[in-house]
Amino acid sequence: MATICFEVHVKESSSYAEWKRVFDDHAPTRAKICDESKIIVGSVSEKLGVVILKEVDMEKMKEMTDDPDFQKMIEPMVEKHVIYTLNPLGP
Repeated sequence: MATICFEVHVKESSSYAEWKRVFDDHAPTRAKICDESKIIVGSVSEKLGVVILKEVDMEKMKEMTDDPDFQKMIEPMVEKHVIYTLNPLGP
């Protein structure tokens, strides 16, 4: 299981608030790939959000994000995602 962080770059024709509503509605599906109770999500600006997902099954995440229905859902709002993997620092 992995911890990932991603930037959500929102299209000019959309807003963070609009994207966040869709993100929130997608929770039941997202819960199949990560621990939904540990998600951190926030707005950096009207056109940029940041999300941290913990305990992510990367294989299932790839299946979800490659799904044409997922692509169709985000296409009107998301310009791009920039994804990072996070690792805790040792003592």
